[in-house]
Amino acid sequence: MTKQGGLILVGEPFWIREPDEAYLAAENYTRDMFGTHYENVIAGEDEGLFPLYTLVSNQDDWDRYETLKWYAAEKYALFAVGA
Repeated sequence: MTKQGGLILVGEPFWIREPDEAYLAAENYTRDMFGTHYENVIAGEDEGLFPLYTLVSNQDDWDRYETLKWYAAEKYALFAVGA
């Protein structure tokens, strides 16, 4: 998907701490849906990628990302019904 020697950017969620069973049930998630940040890096290496740099979003970054998704979904729904 990139030229020889090219760079790619990967963004992948991960567990900051072991998820509570009640949270998993409420979200209909399973523990194995996400790994740790380290496990994500290893998964990339297993695919032949070399990590030049890793960055972990803080809570504000994540909240902004999630809120913009909600906003986009609301705008789409309003447009779809002609509101």
